[in-house]
Amino acid sequence: MEKIVIIIPAYNPDRQLVNIIESLMGRYQIIVINDGSKSECNAIFDIIKDKAEILCHEKNEGKGKAIKTALHYYRNNCKNKAGVVLADADGQHSVEDIERVAKKLEETSEIILGVRNISKMPLKSKIGNCFMKLMINSKYKVNIGDTQTGLRGIPDKYVDEIAGLNGDRFEYETNMLKYVLKKQYSISQVEIETIYLNKIKSNFKIFKDSANVLKNI
Repeated sequence: MEKIVIIIPAYNPDRQLVNIIESLMGRYQIIVINDGSKSECNAIFDIIKDKAEILCHEKNEGKGKAIKTALHYYRNNCKNKAGVVLADADGQHSVEDIERVAKKLEETSEIILGVRNISKMPLKSKIGNCFMKLMINSKYKVNIGDTQTGLRGIPDKYVDEIAGLNGDRFEYETNMLKYVLKKQYSISQVEIETIYLNKIKSNFKIFKDSANVLKNI
């Protein structure tokens, strides 16, 4: 029985999304959110439409809103599950690491964070991640290795709370971590590969999205 549901927000995805879906299908239930992608991406979604459940936003509403759309769908349509794993569509999370987080989620009732090696990130990402890590760890007196990771496991018992948090874009993930730390929920950190390929294009808008994240801290 598929105990874990994989949730993948997708905005203007490329073939990486197809590769991820084809590698995971059959072992997990998969929900993909087309967050207002351009029409040129329809071919990608056509390839995976029989391999995953696809939810659609008519316009781009942000990664946070896409995740919440999927969490509400999960709650209403997915029964007797251990929880969900949130993963990115752009290839920054290997299939092996997604599976490792999913396995850990099945074994425990903790929040799971896939932790990258910040020292292996490109300079711009390294500076931003180090700064956010310092701020959050100092504020909550914790030692989270990667506060900005998009690979996360959420036990079923926390889904409703997480789905109700504020934030529609990248700040939502920070709000999620803040909420979990404030509630003092148990967190398990799983080391994952640090993947930054030239062909991977982030949808993170460095000034606008960073300002939203910092405002919420």
